[in-house]
Amino acid sequence: MALPAEVLRAVNAAANRAADKAARSAVRETLTALGIDTSTPASVVEFQRDQAYVRKTRSFSEARSTKYGVAAIGLAFTIAGGVIVAYAKKIMGW
Repeated sequence: MALPAEVLRAVNAAANRAADKAARSAVRETLTALGIDTSTPASVVEFQRDQAYVRKTRSFSEARSTKYGVAAIGLAFTIAGGVIVAYAKKIMGW
């Protein structure tokens, strides 16, 4: 025997509300476990700003370290070239 359509709709709506409540609770618990205060929208926005700052700082740091790495390699080759030239001059008497 099939249930009437209105009963099925009511059961479906109740199941949707229960699933929504469980999902919200799980997300809140997860964020709280990560140290994010979800009690006010302002605290969530503050966390988002902190994340943006960390991302920006990391990107800047990575770009800077790459530039310094290239400069250090260039300096090392310059010094090595100078040493080789000085040695060659000494040996060959230039």
